[in-house]
Amino acid sequence: MKKLLDNIGGLDFYLLGLNEVDELLDFSDKIYQEIEDKSTFFRTSKEEIVNYLENGSFLLGVYDDDKLVAFRMTVIEKYKDSLIYNLIDKIDEEEDIICNDSCMVDKNYRGRSLQNITRDLTINNLLKEDFRHFYSTVSNKNYHSFKNVFKNGYTMVDFRTVYHDKETGEDYDRCIFYKDIQDPFEFLDHERRIHHEDIEEFKEALNSDYYACDCDEKDIIFKKVRK
Repeated sequence: MKKLLDNIGGLDFYLLGLNEVDELLDFSDKIYQEIEDKSTFFRTSKEEIVNYLENGSFLLGVYDDDKLVAFRMTVIEKYKDSLIYNLIDKIDEEEDIICNDSCMVDKNYRGRSLQNITRDLTINNLLKEDFRHFYSTVSNKNYHSFKNVFKNGYTMVDFRTVYHDKETGEDYDRCIFYKDIQDPFEFLDHERRIHHEDIEEFKEALNSDYYACDCDEKDIIFKKVRK
C-alpha cells in the first residue's frame, strides 16, 4: 500500500510498494513511447523492480489526484556490485551506496523540478542511515537530465557501455556521475570544453584525469581534480 509523504505544489508524493509496480510499469511504457530517442532511457524490468523493493530500495510516486505523473527509483547496493566499482578508491567494497536509478516525468508536468523534489524527499525522509556516496547514469544526449545532475553537485567520472537490451541486442552508453556529500571533489581552474557528441574526446579527457563538472547546451566542461 502506498504511503503519503508530502504534498508539494498541489501534487501528492507517495512511497510506493509492490502493489503499485504494475501501475508504474504502465506509466513507464507510456512515457517511453513518447521519447524520440529511445537510447536515452533504459527501462527496468518488473523482476528487477520487485527485487529492489524486496531488498530495501525505494520507489517514490508523484500523483495529481489519482493520476501517476512521475516516479523515482532509488537503489541501495554494495559498492562492489555497483557501476562505479573500481572508479572511486576511497569506498570500501562492502559499503552501501546509493544509485539514483530510473526517474520519469509526464511531459505535461516537466519544468516543476520533480526530479529534484523526488531526489530530496528520498534523501531527507527515507534514507535513515548517513549514506555518503551517490551515483547515477545519464545519456550524453539527454541535456536536461545532464544539466540537472551537475546542478545537484554530481561529477561525471566515467563514460562506458552499461546497459544491454536483451530484446533488441543493443548496448547503451552512459555517463556515470558520482557525488561524495562529505568530501566533494575540488577542481583546478583550467577547463576543457568538449561537445556533447564528441565521445572520443571526452573519453580521452577522462583518461587524462579530467572529470566533467558542468555543461551548457553545446559543451561539457572538464577540469582536473585537485589531488
